[in-house]
Amino acid sequence: MIYRGEPVADQLFYLQSAQNLATENRYLMDGFPTAYWPVGYSFFLSLFFKFSNYFSSDSLLVFIQCSQAILSSLSALLIYLIAKKRMSFSFAALAGLLYAFYPAAIAMAASFWSETLFVFFLLIAFYFSTRFDPQNKPTVPSDIQSMYAKISLGILSGLAIGLAAYVRPTALLYLPFLSLNKTLWDFKYQFKVILVRGMVAMLLLLPWALRNHQLLGHWVPVSTNFGPNLYIGHNPEMNGGYMNSSTMDSIQVSGGNEAEQSQKLCRLAIQYALHHPLDEIKWLVIKITRLLSIQRTPL
Repeated sequence: MIYRGEPVADQLFYLQSAQNLATENRYLMDGFPTAYWPVGYSFFLSLFFKFSNYFSSDSLLVFIQCSQAILSSLSALLIYLIAKKRMSFSFAALAGLLYAFYPAAIAMAASFWSETLFVFFLLIAFYFSTRFDPQNKPTVPSDIQSMYAKISLGILSGLAIGLAAYVRPTALLYLPFLSLNKTLWDFKYQFKVILVRGMVAMLLLLPWALRNHQLLGHWVPVSTNFGPNLYIGHNPEMNGGYMNSSTMDSIQVSGGNEAEQSQKLCRLAIQYALHHPLDEIKWLVIKITRLLSIQRTPL
């Protein structure tokens, strides 16, 4: 499905930053180096804009949409393969088909949002994490059932998590859940697997962290938008959704780079949450209700 609507909000930044990466090899916002948004999706888009001398802008956007449709289809296949490890063919096929025809997944693949790429990398990580399971019948040759094979699969899973984190840093939160195909209470095994995957993911993110330290003066593994996003959900003016805050505006005007501004907003958000526990509980219920309610506004 090719959607021809005008890019809005974050999509505009993704497209503009991708063009800067393709033409100048620089990741910028308003002409200055940035790490506010994760660079992964912009870099993915920049691979297409490198061919801007050969194709029109409209053609490149169509190519991007088609590639995302392919990634979304592969995600459906990965869901089937992952589910097949624990379910019958019928249930695994149903899981894949449900995602293939999931309206939100179709809409995201046809637009310029990062979700399609993020889900694809995340599912690759889960796929590799299910390839070795000593409690079930082996699905690969017996020589794979070795420590070397387990480490290799852990490395591949860690690489996928690292790539997903370049798109959305929340991917790192999935590290403890990738090894649940093994006995949950085997803490020694769990620790080793999480350690291997985490180290691989961190090594993959290290070059970007070094770049951010050089340009922003702070160690920023992926992005600097954690503070602003946390403050949006924990402040005296919050409304349960995205908002512009007078405090955020004043911090941005007061100076400091985006990493320092993020740290200030993070501290303010934590202070508010600690001093207003009842408000936090009230707004948590409201946020969950809104999250689960039917979206009535267009994408």
